[in-house]
Amino acid sequence: MKNKNILWGFYTININKPSIISNSLIKMAIKVFWKNIVQKMNDDKHIIVLFRIVYPNDIYNTLGQLKRLNKNEQNYYISYINDILSIKNNEYKSLPITKIIINYGIRDGLTYKKENIKSKNIIFHRYKNFNLPVTMNPLEYGNLIYYDKFYKFYIIQIRPMIIAKIIYSTKRNKVDIIKSDKVILTYEDKVINTNTFERIIGSNHYIYINENGKYKLDLFSVKKPVRFIESKKLDDKLNDKIITLDIETYDKIDEQGITQKYVYNLSWYDGVKSKSYYITDFNNHQELIYKAISELTKAKYHSHMIYIHNLANFDGVFLLKELTKHGIVDTIIHKGRIVTVSLTYSNKTDSRCYTIHFRDSYQLLMSSLSKLAINFKVQTLKGIFPHRFVKYSNLNYIGPVPSFEYFDNISKVEYNNYINTFNKV
Repeated sequence: MKNKNILWGFYTININKPSIISNSLIKMAIKVFWKNIVQKMNDDKHIIVLFRIVYPNDIYNTLGQLKRLNKNEQNYYISYINDILSIKNNEYKSLPITKIIINYGIRDGLTYKKENIKSKNIIFHRYKNFNLPVTMNPLEYGNLIYYDKFYKFYIIQIRPMIIAKIIYSTKRNKVDIIKSDKVILTYEDKVINTNTFERIIGSNHYIYINENGKYKLDLFSVKKPVRFIESKKLDDKLNDKIITLDIETYDKIDEQGITQKYVYNLSWYDGVKSKSYYITDFNNHQELIYKAISELTKAKYHSHMIYIHNLANFDGVFLLKELTKHGIVDTIIHKGRIVTVSLTYSNKTDSRCYTIHFRDSYQLLMSSLSKLAINFKVQTLKGIFPHRFVKYSNLNYIGPVPSFEYFDNISKVEYNNYINTFNKV
C-alpha cells in the first residue's frame, strides 16, 4: 500500500444505525478514511477522492467534485464537503443514509496548493455586518470550492460556514451570500464599462470606478420605484404552447405516526398527446415524477406553460424537489404562495438551453375544476372518484364501488348515479 499507486479503489464506511447526513458524520468518515488510507501513502504522493452517500435501496448521491489532495489537506476536505452539503437542497438531508463510500486513486507527486487568491488590491464594501469584495472577478472572493462550467456559477468559501454563490457573466454577476444553508444576502453587480460597475443591493446603488487597478466608490444613491398608470396592449396572437398536468396522491402513516402523501398517478396533456404514469410501473413515486418530467424537458416544449390547478398549495410540494434533478429552478412566490416555477434545462443533442414554466391555474380561475367545466360548458365534465379509498394496497383494485363515505363533496343522488354507471362493479 505504501509504495503502490492505486488507479481506482473505494473505501466504505457502514452506518450501523441509518442517520441523516450531517457535518459530524462527514467529519467522522473523512477522518477514518484518512487514518486507514491516506496516512499510509508516501509523502511524495497525492490522492484523488470522490465523496458519495448511499440511501436505502442502494440509491447513490455524490457530494462535490473529484478532488486532488495531499496528505496534509484533511481539514480542507472536511470543510469542502461540509460547504457542498450546505448548498444542497433538503432532499439530501431528509432521508437516512446507510453508507458513505469514498472512491479514491493514489498518484505520484504532490498536487497544487489550495490557497486564497484574493488580490492585495481588493477593497471591501462594508454592508451591515458583511465585508463584500469590490470586484467583478468571482475568484477574488475567496477559496474556490466548486465551479459549474455549463451553467457558469461559482461556489466560493469566504470564511468558515459562509460561502458565496456567484452566477457569472461578462455583463453581470448575481451573488448570494449563504450561511448555515440560508441565503442571508443577495445582490447584483452590473458592468457599466471597462473601468466601472454598479452594485445593487435592494434599493441601494453603488457606482465603483477602477483607478490604477483599484476600485473606489464614485457614487451612492437610493432609488425608489415610481409607478405610472399605463394602458395595457392586448396581444391578439393565440398562445397555444400550453400543457395541463395533474397529480393524484394517497395517504400513508409513516413510522413516526405522521400522515404523509405519496404520488400514485401523474398525467399531462399537450393538446394532442396525453401521457399517464402509474406507481405500479415504478419502484417509488420519485421515479414516477422523474420519468414524467424527463418527457417534458424536450426541445419541442421550450417556452410552454404547464398549468396545474392548485399548484401553490398542493402539487408544487411534490414537484419542486424533483425539478432540481433536471436543471435550474427559479420560483416566483407571492405572500407565501407559489405563482410560477420555471425550469431551465439543457438538450443532450444540441447542448442548447430551454425553459418550461409551471403555473397555478387556480390563481387565474379561482374555482374548482368541476365548477369551471360547468361554467365554460365543457362537454366532458370532471368525474367522480373515491379519493379517500385509495391506499397502496389497493391501487389495482377491481370490485364493488366503495361506500359513500369514501367520496368528497357529492350527493347521494350523484353517488347512486355513479354506481349505476359501473353496473355496481
